[in-house]
Amino acid sequence: MKQKQMLYCINGYHTLKSIENQHLLGLIQTRVDFGAKYGRFDIDDAVVGRKTVSREVATSANAVSYSLAESLNNPITDGTLALCIDMYTDDYSKQSYAVTG
Repeated sequence: MKQKQMLYCINGYHTLKSIENQHLLGLIQTRVDFGAKYGRFDIDDAVVGRKTVSREVATSANAVSYSLAESLNNPITDGTLALCIDMYTDDYSKQSYAVTG
């Protein structure tokens, strides 16, 4: 196990701290649970690709955006929501800190 963790860090240019990442450990635990439930399997059959993960990110972001819009709908409608757009430019570096998007 130590060798595999070392190779993960070295070959993937990951920091040593990355092997303690709780989300990575959760992913590994999920794989262990799958193995316990379904028996031995080829990990290549279980891991989805980056495009699939990218679509899942977009789907989740849309769901959060929709949920936020729904929760703000009533305050916007009844006028109880106030927004303050904090836009300014650093005097020295002339970098704008306005949020765009």
